[in-house]
Amino acid sequence: MCAHPIRPQLRTPRSVVRLRIALPGGEEPERPFTLAEGANPFVCLATYIDGVEEPFNAYWTCPLFERGGGVQSWSVFGRQRRRSVTITVSARHERYHELACWALMPEPDSRDIPSDGLSFDYSRVD
Repeated sequence: MCAHPIRPQLRTPRSVVRLRIALPGGEEPERPFTLAEGANPFVCLATYIDGVEEPFNAYWTCPLFERGGGVQSWSVFGRQRRRSVTITVSARHERYHELACWALMPEPDSRDIPSDGLSFDYSRVD
């Protein structure tokens, strides 16, 4: 008999192999996602090394493009992990181009960090 019991797989941000942005019920959103006026909520689901998928507290970016050509990635949701985010659409709000969730805080060369992105379509609002 084995003296060391099998420990369950630890689920940490470093054990995430895939992220996906989903609607609150877990459904896959259309891509690009057609935003409706009002609140548009999203969640992030992580698939771990052991194949389990569950809700995940991700870093979220929603870039705002400045007139001078710069990009502000953190101005919408800040640099804190969140399980879900809401994009609010109205005539007075900024127009966001993309939403992304990240397993680890993104850096300039973030190709190896699990993430998912979703672009937006405003045709229902215009």
